[in-house]
Amino acid sequence: MARGDSFVVETNVHFPADTSQLYDAMRKVLEVCATLSALQGSTQWRQFSHNLRGIKRLLRVVHKLKRSTSKKPEKKAQKNQKIKQAHREYLAAANYQCRYLLLKSSDCTVVTTISARRQSSRFSL
Repeated sequence: MARGDSFVVETNVHFPADTSQLYDAMRKVLEVCATLSALQGSTQWRQFSHNLRGIKRLLRVVHKLKRSTSKKPEKKAQKNQKIKQAHREYLAAANYQCRYLLLKSSDCTVVTTISARRQSSRFSL
């Protein structure tokens, strides 16, 4: 015989599309890098929230675009082109932030801080 107890917590759960998962990953990476940079006393990541808002704005554009329901092939093709362009811009912004992350992490001691914390957490179990 087994007993169980559970409860329900209301939360905002979004459909896990590729674009929203990319945003979630970028948000977390930027937040962690900004936090570690602030702990180091560096000001290189002071604009991370501005960069994150830019990526979020492009994500909203991608999410707002819907497929065309028109019967005319010209309108469908035009709408599909807009959707593709919005995705390209979103991916380009995410790619730019990743390259910026790699550039800045090689310039400062964020990478050594992360690896040092990993090493210390392995031995403090």
